[in-house]
Amino acid sequence: MANTAKPTAEQEPVLHALRQAAILRKESYRLYLSAFSAALHAGVGPSLIARYAQISPQAAVSMRLRLRDEPPDQDAPNSVDDVVKRVDQNA
Repeated sequence: MANTAKPTAEQEPVLHALRQAAILRKESYRLYLSAFSAALHAGVGPSLIARYAQISPQAAVSMRLRLRDEPPDQDAPNSVDDVVKRVDQNA
């Protein structure tokens, strides 16, 4: 079994920032998927979603198909403020 490297004192702040960024990325993507799904359930078409989400229409259609087979994320953040709170709580 390989030894796990221990961060140096100089590396600690950088690794802490990296952890916060990773949590932010994960939670913001969950918010994005939740908002995308809500738009679909509100009857918004993929082309309009693509324009507002600043993605290609093909990406919007692909996401629509992906979300069709996924159960809703009941614990997804509800807002950007909620995302930030989760980063603060988990860091």
